[in-house]
Amino acid sequence: DSQGLLETNRAFFKFTMDAIRELQKQLQEAQQVSNLRKISERNCIDLVQKLIASDQVKLFHTTSGKEYLTPDQLDCEIRDALDAAGGRVSITDLPNEIGVSLEHCEARAEQLRKK
Repeated sequence: DSQGLLETNRAFFKFTMDAIRELQKQLQEAQQVSNLRKISERNCIDLVQKLIASDQVKLFHTTSGKEYLTPDQLDCEIRDALDAAGGRVSITDLPNEIGVSLEHCEARAEQLRKK
Protein backbone atom coordinates (compact mmCIF):
# COMPACT_ATOMS: atom_id res chain seq x y z
CA ASP A 1 0.00 0.00 0.00
CA SER A 2 1.41 3.37 -1.06
CA GLN A 3 0.12 5.19 2.05
CA GLY A 4 2.02 2.77 4.30
CA LEU A 5 5.17 3.18 2.21
CA LEU A 6 4.84 6.95 2.39
CA GLU A 7 4.52 6.81 6.20
CA THR A 8 7.56 4.49 6.41
CA ASN A 9 9.61 6.87 4.27
CA ARG A 10 8.57 9.85 6.43
CA ALA A 11 9.51 7.99 9.62
CA PHE A 12 12.87 6.99 8.14
CA PHE A 13 13.53 10.56 6.96
CA LYS A 14 12.65 11.95 10.40
CA PHE A 15 14.92 9.37 12.06
CA THR A 16 17.75 10.21 9.65
CA MET A 17 17.37 13.97 10.12
CA ASP A 18 17.25 13.55 13.91
CA ALA A 19 20.45 11.50 13.77
CA ILE A 20 22.14 14.13 11.59
CA ARG A 21 21.09 16.92 13.96
CA GLU A 22 22.45 14.93 16.92
CA LEU A 23 25.77 14.40 15.13
CA GLN A 24 25.94 18.12 14.27
CA LYS A 25 25.31 18.95 17.93
CA GLN A 26 28.06 16.56 19.04
CA LEU A 27 30.49 18.04 16.52
CA GLN A 28 29.71 21.57 17.65
CA GLU A 29 30.26 20.58 21.29
CA ALA A 30 33.55 18.88 20.45
CA GLN A 31 34.76 21.96 18.60
CA GLN A 32 33.95 24.17 21.57
CA VAL A 33 35.91 22.07 24.08
CA SER A 34 38.47 24.11 25.95
CA ASN A 35 42.15 23.90 25.11
CA LEU A 36 42.68 22.45 28.59
CA ARG A 37 42.35 18.95 27.16
CA LYS A 38 44.79 19.49 24.31
CA ILE A 39 48.43 18.48 24.52
CA SER A 40 50.96 21.21 23.82
CA GLU A 41 53.41 20.68 20.98
CA ARG A 42 56.31 20.48 23.48
CA ASN A 43 54.49 17.82 25.53
CA CYS A 44 53.68 15.88 22.39
CA ILE A 45 57.35 15.89 21.38
CA ASP A 46 58.35 14.76 24.87
CA LEU A 47 55.83 11.89 24.71
CA VAL A 48 57.09 10.76 21.31
CA GLN A 49 60.71 10.88 22.52
CA LYS A 50 59.82 8.80 25.58
CA LEU A 51 58.02 6.24 23.41
CA ILE A 52 61.07 6.02 21.15
CA ALA A 53 63.46 5.74 24.11
CA SER A 54 61.41 2.93 25.65
CA ASP A 55 61.27 1.09 22.27
CA GLN A 56 57.47 1.25 22.21
CA VAL A 57 57.60 2.85 18.74
CA LYS A 58 60.26 2.87 16.06
CA LEU A 59 60.66 6.26 14.41
CA PHE A 60 63.48 8.01 12.60
CA HIS A 61 64.03 11.71 13.25
CA THR A 62 64.56 13.77 10.11
CA THR A 63 67.54 16.05 9.70
CA SER A 64 65.22 19.05 9.55
CA GLY A 65 64.21 18.27 13.13
CA LYS A 66 60.54 18.75 12.35
CA GLU A 67 59.35 15.28 11.42
CA TYR A 68 59.62 11.60 12.22
CA LEU A 69 59.43 8.75 9.73
CA THR A 70 58.27 5.22 10.43
CA PRO A 71 60.45 2.39 9.09
CA ASP A 72 57.82 1.69 6.42
CA GLN A 73 57.75 5.34 5.36
CA LEU A 74 61.55 5.47 5.21
CA ASP A 75 61.52 2.33 3.06
CA CYS A 76 59.01 4.01 0.76
CA GLU A 77 61.15 7.16 0.56
CA ILE A 78 64.21 5.05 -0.34
CA ARG A 79 62.26 3.20 -3.04
CA ASP A 80 61.00 6.53 -4.43
CA ALA A 81 64.57 7.89 -4.53
CA LEU A 82 65.67 4.73 -6.36
CA ASP A 83 62.83 5.04 -8.85
CA ALA A 84 63.59 8.72 -9.44
CA ALA A 85 67.27 7.89 -10.07
CA GLY A 86 66.49 5.09 -12.51
CA GLY A 87 67.13 2.23 -10.10
CA ARG A 88 70.57 3.16 -8.78
CA VAL A 89 71.53 5.73 -6.19
CA SER A 90 74.60 6.18 -4.04
CA ILE A 91 73.92 5.41 -0.39
CA THR A 92 75.69 8.65 0.50
CA ASP A 93 73.19 10.63 -1.61
CA LEU A 94 70.15 9.24 0.21
CA PRO A 95 70.40 11.41 3.35
CA ASN A 96 70.19 14.59 1.26
CA GLU A 97 67.34 13.18 -0.81
CA ILE A 98 65.30 11.84 2.10
CA GLY A 99 66.37 14.03 5.01
CA VAL A 100 67.36 11.21 7.37
CA SER A 101 70.84 10.43 8.70
CA LEU A 102 73.19 8.18 6.73
CA GLU A 103 73.17 5.45 9.40
CA HIS A 104 69.36 5.11 9.16
CA CYS A 105 69.50 5.08 5.36
CA GLU A 106 72.18 2.38 5.38
CA ALA A 107 70.27 0.21 7.84
CA ARG A 108 66.96 0.46 5.98
CA ALA A 109 68.60 -0.01 2.57
CA GLU A 110 70.16 -3.21 3.92
CA GLN A 111 66.74 -4.37 5.14
CA LEU A 112 65.24 -3.62 1.73
CA ARG A 113 68.05 -5.51 0.00
CA LYS A 114 67.27 -8.59 2.10
CA LYS A 115 63.55 -8.55 1.20
